[in-house]
Amino acid sequence: MLTWNDNPATNQSVTWRTDSSVINGFAQIAVANANGRTLKPKNESNNISFQK
Repeated sequence: MLTWNDNPATNQSVTWRTDSSVINGFAQIAVANANGRTLKPKNESNNISFQK
């Protein structure tokens, strides 16, 4: 889920859920061109925190 905590021009947060068996997660982020196709995806690892 993409959300904004402050100014959406400079700040974005991504949240997702998984189960406790997942040790490492990552997101692929890429700039889209005018026709919507992504260019050069970049892998971003996450900081895992478990919430109850």
